[in-house]
Amino acid sequence: MPNLMRRAFIQGASCALATPYIPQVNASTALERVNFQLINDISSSIKDGDLYLEKEGLKAALTDPFIMDAIIGKTDLLVSYNEFGTYAHNVIDWRRITSQSDLISFADAITSVGRSVDGDVSSSRSYTTAISRAYDNALARFASISDNFTDSARNVMDISGDGMENEDNELLILSRQRAISKGVQSNAIIFPDMEVSAITPEEYFENVHDFYQNNVITPEGFVMRVWSIYDYPPAIREKLEIELMLS
Repeated sequence: MPNLMRRAFIQGASCALATPYIPQVNASTALERVNFQLINDISSSIKDGDLYLEKEGLKAALTDPFIMDAIIGKTDLLVSYNEFGTYAHNVIDWRRITSQSDLISFADAITSVGRSVDGDVSSSRSYTTAISRAYDNALARFASISDNFTDSARNVMDISGDGMENEDNELLILSRQRAISKGVQSNAIIFPDMEVSAITPEEYFENVHDFYQNNVITPEGFVMRVWSIYDYPPAIREKLEIELMLS
């Protein structure tokens, strides 16, 4: 059983971009191909400071020497970075990672790019939490570079957020079912929204965890949770280790 599976078992309207040119690796190399999408929640509960910590955590994890050594020369890795609130946003398109400089460049791009504009802030529909649209968009992005989900690649989506779907539950159900049928793995890391008022933050956080467990991740996927956004950086490093390291 791959390391990813062992660890996971223990843990219990988008922007249209032109299709990028993606260089091919040497045909003689025997590397597992992994298409990996990092997806951050930018709904109204995610303040700029929270997003900053998320991005810096991603950068620190991606450029960790242990993580880089696990990836470079061992995996044919394509990565992208996307965001979602009411809408899904393709922020950094697919990049092939073949060297440490590639990973460092990708990590720098994540921290240097501005927050996606998610609509008219005066609209009551702006900055909701549409995991459904993030999911649907992610599947379209996989299909664009993975020969319509052939078994030649492992497709993994990594969602970070603090809330439940409140835009289109039906689309989320359909997209998750499609992901399962295509062999896509969806994992998540969640952190608490301390500004909820309907119930206590702790109760809400438990509800968010249960929602992700039952409605967002795929059967072979896993949910990690951190009790503070300040704990996010070390947690995302552990999560990437689970997702990207192969046995």
